[in-house]
Amino acid sequence: MKISIFNFFLFLFLIINLQVKAGTIATINIQKIIDQNIQFSNFISFFSEKKNKYENLIIDLETNLINEKKNLDESSIILNEKKLEPLIKEYYKNLSNFEYKVDEMNLYLSKLFDINQKIIISEIIEISKSVSIKQNIDIILDKDNYFIANDTIDISDFVIKELNNKDIKFQLTNKEDLIDK
Repeated sequence: MKISIFNFFLFLFLIINLQVKAGTIATINIQKIIDQNIQFSNFISFFSEKKNKYENLIIDLETNLINEKKNLDESSIILNEKKLEPLIKEYYKNLSNFEYKVDEMNLYLSKLFDINQKIIISEIIEISKSVSIKQNIDIILDKDNYFIANDTIDISDFVIKELNNKDIKFQLTNKEDLIDK
C-alpha cells in the first residue's frame, strides 16, 4: 500500500511539474498563407504565362516533328536507302534537339518555382519568428503536424496580414540566367 501511495504522489508531482514547464503553443497553416499572399499569386500568374508560352512552343516543335516523320515515312517508299539515310539522320537530330529543349524548359520552370517557393517560405519563417518573440510563443506547429487544435491558437491570419504588407522580391529570371546556374 505504501508503494502505491508513493507512486501516486510521484505521478502527481510529475504531472504538476510538466504543466509548469509547458510552453505556449501556436499553430500555422502555411498553405493558407501562401494561397492568400497577393505577391505570390502575382508570381503564380507570371509563372503560368511562362509555362503556357513554353507549352505552346513545345506543341509547335512536336507538330513539326510529326510532320517530318510523316514525310520521312512517305519518302521511304520512293527514295532508295542512300538518299533516305541523311533524312533519317536529320530527323533523329531534330528529335534529340526537341527532347533537349523539353528537358531544358522543364528544368527552368522547376527551378524558377522552387526558388520563389523558398523565398515565400523564408518570409513566412521570418514573420513567424517575430510573432513568436512578440507573443512569447515557445512552439509553432504547422497544421499538417498536429492532430487537432483550438482555432484560437492559429496565428495564420496575423502572418497573412504581415506578409501581404511586406515588399517581397520574387525572382523572375530568364531561362538562360537560371539554367546556367
